[in-house]
Amino acid sequence: CQKVPIVGVRMKCLFCPNIDLCEDCVGATIGVHTSSHLMLRIRDSAPYTLSDLCVNRSSFVHPSACGICAQQPIVGVRFTCAICAPVLCEACEYGGKHTPHHPRLKNVFPPQ
Repeated sequence: CQKVPIVGVRMKCLFCPNIDLCEDCVGATIGVHTSSHLMLRIRDSAPYTLSDLCVNRSSFVHPSACGICAQQPIVGVRFTCAICAPVLCEACEYGGKHTPHHPRLKNVFPPQ
């Protein structure tokens, strides 16, 4: 529906850098968004306007490739394993594609 700003409940895709849905549009995503992606339900995003989970992350472009799916560049938040050092894209991180007990470094902004 292109509602801006989203008031009330916001559904944010954890895999896609620029998918935000209002509560009314969640059921109407057929052909627009992958239904198997995890969605974060944010009851009121007003207090979190600076959070990387509530902004369009498509401008966060990291030149490195994901060590799991080989996506390059990584668009959105980049994660780095603190133990064995592979770089992960959001989809692989949130999809549990790397050892879950390894700590991660979260890199929101690409290196300058």
